Amino acid sequence: AAATLTAMFITFLVGPWLIRRLAALRVGQPIREIGPDHQAKAGTPTMGGLLILLALVVSVLL
Repeated sequence: AAATLTAMFITFLVGPWLIRRLAALRVGQPIREIGPDHQAKAGTPTMGGLLILLALVVSVLL
């Protein structure tokens, strides 16, 4: 239970900063012009799994 709470706490603290950082670095999946019209999704960071892995590893090591 402690590892779960630690991971959740890390996610709440680091999450907003990491999302802003990934958006600033323009880390995202390019939208193809040939495919369906998803231009509204352009610029959305796609590395959210990084936050999950970070929280998991840190909480397990603590």
